[in-house]
Amino acid sequence: KARRAAASVASASVFCREHGMSSASFYKWRAKFGGMDASMISEMKALAEESRRLKRMYAEMGTYLDGAWQSARLGGCDDVRD
Repeated sequence: KARRAAASVASASVFCREHGMSSASFYKWRAKFGGMDASMISEMKALAEESRRLKRMYAEMGTYLDGAWQSARLGGCDDVRD
């Protein structure tokens, strides 16, 4: 919605004034999303969410493996290397 409004306004300063944002934020936003259509933006958001999910899963797995490693060392398991 804001993307269409930004395209229809002749001046970036007018758009920024109407929407209460700085011109620096507008130009940063336009550089990031200016050439995208709605489907590309939603795909980018979905990929970012999947990345967050995978990072969280990786961190949890590391915590689990670290705990298993420590319990194996404390439990006197012979097949665990130092």
